[in-house]
Amino acid sequence: MQKPSSGFALLTFMIVMVGLGAFGLSKMLDSSVQNKQELNKEKTRVSLLEAKEALLSYAVEFLAVNDLGAMARLPCPDIDGSLNSEGSQDPSCGDKGANSLGLFPFKTVGLGKLEDGSGQCLWYAVSGSYKNSPDMDLVNWDSNGMLTVEDENGNLKHSSDPSDYPVAVLIAPGAVLSGQDRTPDAALPLCAGNYSRSNYLESGSNLDYSTYTSDDVGNVWSFLDASLSSSLENTGSNDQVVYITRKELWDRIKKTRQLATNSATSPIKDLTNQLADCLIEYGDVSPANQQLIFAGKLVLPNYEESANYKDKTGRLFGRFPQNIRESNHFYGLKISHTAEKLFVISSSGNGFCETKTGLDPSLWENWKDHFFIVIAKDFAPDSAIPFSSRCTSYPGSNCLNINGRTNVAAIIFFAKERSGSQNRDLSSYTNDDSLSDRMGVWNEYLNGAANQHAYYGTAGTNTYGLDPDDYAVCIIKNATDLSVVEC
Repeated sequence: MQKPSSGFALLTFMIVMVGLGAFGLSKMLDSSVQNKQELNKEKTRVSLLEAKEALLSYAVEFLAVNDLGAMARLPCPDIDGSLNSEGSQDPSCGDKGANSLGLFPFKTVGLGKLEDGSGQCLWYAVSGSYKNSPDMDLVNWDSNGMLTVEDENGNLKHSSDPSDYPVAVLIAPGAVLSGQDRTPDAALPLCAGNYSRSNYLESGSNLDYSTYTSDDVGNVWSFLDASLSSSLENTGSNDQVVYITRKELWDRIKKTRQLATNSATSPIKDLTNQLADCLIEYGDVSPANQQLIFAGKLVLPNYEESANYKDKTGRLFGRFPQNIRESNHFYGLKISHTAEKLFVISSSGNGFCETKTGLDPSLWENWKDHFFIVIAKDFAPDSAIPFSSRCTSYPGSNCLNINGRTNVAAIIFFAKERSGSQNRDLSSYTNDDSLSDRMGVWNEYLNGAANQHAYYGTAGTNTYGLDPDDYAVCIIKNATDLSVVEC
């Protein structure tokens, strides 16, 4: 039998080795591509989280350099480059209350250019309820975000409870997809791109970014977050999203201790005391009978509008009013008709409280729905009882008692964060001043003793309990004057 030639064996060996080499090279290339994809994903994740942290820090720093009414404000996006330099927020973004979408303003928040793993600059949307210009007149820890984040199937990436809707969304646009044109705009030399959102962001089956306009007030905007598989395989969408929740933002603000009523330097604590001081000053105005004011309505047509916080004749419990016209007329104009506002918001001059106590009206404006007042019958504007005879025989007199403290002429409450099953989505309440609606509103804010509803629904004497979730100051009747103490 003829033996195989050595040349044929060598050829066979070489073919096998080339095949093995090609297989190994293929594996190496696959591994290299996978490693690059992983590195890109990690760079995207790090950039998004860095931007998120910068926004949270901005909210704290913005408060530090502005008045106390600027709590929890976030910057506008970089929208079109016509009014600002690249990386800076637009000075104003859309109508009041409208959400806004554009490039992430990295300079405004103190950063350099941030890129995702594909080398693209980040995009950013801010809720109209939290943007800094033009800002809303009532922004506090009960203000919901107006944004949502969905997957490709339209499923929310967070709870469906509006209190969990994001206040800001950060978007990494990923690599360019078919149909997108990212030809550089002269206004964006650093990002080397353009301001056309359709060239970067992919709409989903349930959302269309082209409908998001600067005058779209009061509507929720949804954003698409591509899943891990679609970001690598699906050519239809590759946006990656990180968002900021209401809780995350307010947790950062609360660390400043501005809202801590157990802090000696808390502005919100000072404001509560200043409201009480203001009422005493009002009682001292001629005729100096130390009669106080009527409370405001609980149910309002619009809780943001300060002008709706008015006193109402005969009401002894309600929201702390801005306008005290009805109380003032019981005194034959104790203060002038043109100055019947305790606070003056966004106008020249000062209101009565600002003049007398140095109160910050911008802080009250943002927290006005959290302040409530109870007036003792003896100190209501329509009381004819002489000062010396008021609160003389508690509990038979028409004064208040709280936590064992007697001779209380008025109590001013600040409602802390909602607890338990409380729901402060005030849009669910109608402009109806019925007893049931009033009961519902105060229960969503104040806690206290269970029997307090008997007083809150009617006018009369009652003993109050003070819950740890509420803060209150008392106006106390002394022998010849009134004074303020913590209840």
